[in-house]
Amino acid sequence: MARGPAAVVPTQAALPDYDESGQLKIEPFKILAMRVVARDNQAATQVLVQWTHQDEADATWEFLEQFKKQHPEFQT
Repeated sequence: MARGPAAVVPTQAALPDYDESGQLKIEPFKILAMRVVARDNQAATQVLVQWTHQDEADATWEFLEQFKKQHPEFQT
């Protein structure tokens, strides 16, 4: 019985990083969008962040001010 072509399995170029407690190290990968929302009756900017080792569908909204403090090395 003839077999069809083998399925293509995506691979990762490098192993993911882990922190000192053995947890997968998640860092910002890309800013997908920005929006302004009301926070304590004032305008506040949020950024939609795609994280390393995560799909775009798993991106999260983060307040820009807090995001910059937590990830000063990341250029927004």
